[in-house]
Amino acid sequence: MALGLTGGIATGKSTAAAMLEELGAEVIDADRMAREVLKPEGEAYEDVVAHFGGCILQEDGRIDRKKLAGLIFSDARQRQKLEKLTHPHIISRIKDELARRDHARRVVAVIPLLFESHLEDMFEEVWVISCSEEIQIERLKSRDNLSRQEALDRISAQMDLEEKESRADRVIYNTGSEDQLRQKLRRIWKEWTGKGMN
Repeated sequence: MALGLTGGIATGKSTAAAMLEELGAEVIDADRMAREVLKPEGEAYEDVVAHFGGCILQEDGRIDRKKLAGLIFSDARQRQKLEKLTHPHIISRIKDELARRDHARRVVAVIPLLFESHLEDMFEEVWVISCSEEIQIERLKSRDNLSRQEALDRISAQMDLEEKESRADRVIYNTGSEDQLRQKLRRIWKEWTGKGMN
């Protein structure tokens, strides 16, 4: 009965999740879990450090996520290796959270690689937040201080947005203002939470 929320990098997933939270959703954030499994006490820390080496560590022993990102977005094999080391732990955490929150229809799991990880069957519906590639590039350049080529590398590392749109139950285009996005989400959230209650 839960809802899966996904999309491309810099399409506005976190913004949409925050807006849904305002509407009463309980949000499960896969990105937060990805950060947690890479902490020194996290499940994937030792394996990731063993594979990538001390070059990804800060002085305090924590993984430098920017250095790690630089390695994986320039090498598809390294990215796949990181996913192999971290995804099982992240998916396990998502499943545990969903099991704990069985009051269903107000739970939203934000999972950037939802389709890539074949998790769509876990949800009643999957919504995709989408926008044009040019908007993604500009947001990445502004948000993460990336060059145009670095932004393109990160976009191309993910499943094509059109493919995600074709597999979604609903597509929300985030091409205007935050107010416009909020209005779209308010309308379809009301539709979804109200289904089957008449």
